[in-house]
Amino acid sequence: MAPPIGVQLYSVRDQLDKDFEGTMKKIADIGFDGVEAAGQYGESPQWFRGLCDDLGLRISSMHTSLPGTEEGKDAQEFAEILGIKDFVIPYIPAEKMQTRALLGAMCDEFNAALDKFPDYRFTYHNHDWEFRANADGEVPHLVMRELLDPRFKFEVDAYWVKVGGFDPVETASELGTRAPLWHIKDGMLTGPMLPVGDGVLDYASVIPKLTHAEWLIVELDNCATDMIEAIRRSYNFLAVL
Repeated sequence: MAPPIGVQLYSVRDQLDKDFEGTMKKIADIGFDGVEAAGQYGESPQWFRGLCDDLGLRISSMHTSLPGTEEGKDAQEFAEILGIKDFVIPYIPAEKMQTRALLGAMCDEFNAALDKFPDYRFTYHNHDWEFRANADGEVPHLVMRELLDPRFKFEVDAYWVKVGGFDPVETASELGTRAPLWHIKDGMLTGPMLPVGDGVLDYASVIPKLTHAEWLIVELDNCATDMIEAIRRSYNFLAVL
């Protein structure tokens, strides 16, 4: 059975700023099964949850700073309101991954959160630098797989894996059940992103190999064309694979 298709709301952040409810309705009308939250909740998290329920959109997960830190102090409260169990750590800058010591300290902090918040699942979302050798000559993502508790999962961004020089299919095989969430974006590996299916990634071959994916989540950081049309074309491409 094919995994549900969602969209990361960061993709439509500008549209949400102009017309939150109208943009969410467009997402539902396109056919998306759900959305991944990213700090924009319209009038309130409660209002956002109600809007998603009314539109028939599930909330797959939430990008957030690490719960238990000052930046992530509201994460658990918002997750309870949204009815989700998945925290996604969306970004750690490359300079904090340049040595095994730095990576070890970060992984220790991540691992500690698992026991502080046992009712939630944690995943980490990559960019390209996690797949490029650091100052120690190691690939940060490989070090993280080693140092993170196996309970800590990965939200794999297939496009950034490719930009970093690795193969998304091989990455999926290596991670297995540790990669329940997948970000799907496309482009030419440099320059503006493109609707999924219009770039260099062979998603017709990649998607069937993501056998442990629980969600496929479209995320376009930017796009050379209208963003709503871009996510529409992305959904239409994925829906027939």
